[in-house]
Amino acid sequence: MMDSRHKKLLFHIIQFLVSVLLLGYIIHKAEPRVLLETLKSVELKYYLYYVVYSSIATLLMIARWYYLIKATLKTPVSFRDTTVYSLIGLFFNLVMPTAIGGDVARGYLLGKHSGEMEKGSMTVLVDRFLGSFTVFLIGFISVFFAFTELEDKRFLYITVFFFIATIIFTMLFLNRRLMGFFGRFFDIFKLTKLKKIMKECYEGVYVFKHHKRTMTGTLVISIVLQVLNVYATVSYTHLTLPTKRIV
Repeated sequence: MMDSRHKKLLFHIIQFLVSVLLLGYIIHKAEPRVLLETLKSVELKYYLYYVVYSSIATLLMIARWYYLIKATLKTPVSFRDTTVYSLIGLFFNLVMPTAIGGDVARGYLLGKHSGEMEKGSMTVLVDRFLGSFTVFLIGFISVFFAFTELEDKRFLYITVFFFIATIIFTMLFLNRRLMGFFGRFFDIFKLTKLKKIMKECYEGVYVFKHHKRTMTGTLVISIVLQVLNVYATVSYTHLTLPTKRIV
């Protein structure tokens, strides 16, 4: 029987081999000659911009989740562990057809490490919510600055609708009395075990209401993160569309 150290080494070797095989498959499907010609046409500065913006954005994403974990979980979780779980989550997002695969992986790994599966999973949910809310917030502000340049004004109405709907939903969700009313349906159908799980999940989210400083800090991090993502996208556009520059 192998000890834990050898098992861990074998696991890392398998991970490396799978990564190499996937990379080789992608290069093969992309046609090496065409790929080489494309790389030659790339301007190095835009590639460096993209790498720098994306790297800083990834670090901020990890930091945002780390502060949410630190504020709520009883079990200490290091920044290193948070980084590992986040990178594993990003890997699953890349190889799986849906973006939630990485969130499931992050929640499971954190829950297994901390022994607080429900609360750990809820930090992932709140982290995802902050990212989505920030996108709506930036979009809400941006459409007013670019209102005269919008060809289709429906984009403004849709953005405003989702932004306001997100705020209203959050306010309703954090209302204990209202959530308690919905909780009675579990008693009616005698879903005691499910009610207990849902209550623990709800408490895992509700606890953030008492961590205003953490939420404010993570919101600021999220705004900077999304701005960097915009710059990374612009740099990527320069890489993929070399004949059509954008300002």
